[in-house]
Amino acid sequence: MKKTIAIALIFALTGLFATSIDAKTKPVAKSWTGVLIDKMCSKKMTGDMAKCSSHTKMCASEEMCAKSGYGVMVAGKYYKFDKKGDQLAAAYLKQTTKDKDMQIEVMGTMSGNTIKVTDLKDKM
Repeated sequence: MKKTIAIALIFALTGLFATSIDAKTKPVAKSWTGVLIDKMCSKKMTGDMAKCSSHTKMCASEEMCAKSGYGVMVAGKYYKFDKKGDQLAAAYLKQTTKDKDMQIEVMGTMSGNTIKVTDLKDKM
């Protein structure tokens, strides 16, 4: 009887441990709201949301800016997008009628300082 309880306890603890490890390795999906900006220009605007909001669609669409990739500025901190996020941002820039202050909501998971984007949409 004691042996059966001990074995059951070992299996239960092993299951809890495996669940704990699994929960730590799976990134949690969330959303960020901020201003869409290219990586090249973000360096000049980090920490200054007013300046970031005045960044233009024309600038973000220029070849050098577009090649640097995109991200979102949230409360003065820049978060880079992954490749899919860059593609979604480029598509957004082509369709938006906004000339500046491109407030967006980004859905995805964080990996380091990069957002693995699942969706991107206009906030206002």
